[in-house]
Amino acid sequence: MVGQPQPGIIPPQFKFIQGPPKQPKNPPPTTPRRTLYVHNLNEKIKLDVMKKSLEAIFSPFGEILEISIKKNLKMRGQAFVVMKDVESATRAMNVINGFAFYNKLLDIQYARIDSDIIAKMEGTYEQQKRKREEEKGIKIIYLLKEAKKPKETPAVAPAVVPVVYEVPNNILFIQNLPSDVTKQSVSSLFQQYPGFKEVRLVPGKKDLAFIEYETEQQAGIAKQSLNGYQMSESNAIKVSFAKK
Repeated sequence: MVGQPQPGIIPPQFKFIQGPPKQPKNPPPTTPRRTLYVHNLNEKIKLDVMKKSLEAIFSPFGEILEISIKKNLKMRGQAFVVMKDVESATRAMNVINGFAFYNKLLDIQYARIDSDIIAKMEGTYEQQKRKREEEKGIKIIYLLKEAKKPKETPAVAPAVVPVVYEVPNNILFIQNLPSDVTKQSVSSLFQQYPGFKEVRLVPGKKDLAFIEYETEQQAGIAKQSLNGYQMSESNAIKVSFAKK
């Protein structure tokens, strides 16, 4: 029997995809902070679901003080995760950065400034607030200047491929299992993840199974990790949330 993952360690089956190298306009901050800036989030996912999912993947690394996701258009696909200490934030960033999360690759870096909750704890909130107000004033002046410039015809945006959104469930539906699969082999694979309860094979359909976890978040972590897992040469399993 495979043991449970140790706190702060993502199980080896988690998939990391190396994307093409990016050349950011501004280099990412290098000063370690308790606040992490998380972007490239899937904008199709509801905010409450995304918040719970972020909590599920960050909580193994330490106590989370706050997860902030804004509704406004400018901040779509972005979030700030505030950890209790710098060590937890650094460990989470080093492990989860690049993780395939809801069909997109997480891009995580230290925030340029700490969140308000940290600033209030350290007594620097008023200073940060004044700095933001000054920067806002400078930006308004810049925007007024830009508004006077002649407008260029915008390029036609490429077609966006719609992302299919699944309703989270604590029960997973497994497809394309090998014909010689056993309940024990499926159980050994999925019980590596916290909250595992049981496996139910479908009578007369050996390629199908249902896996039950205690919570939707725990099921989501297993789904993200094992969807596409190669159980045999010709069988990459498909893992999805069971329909409610």
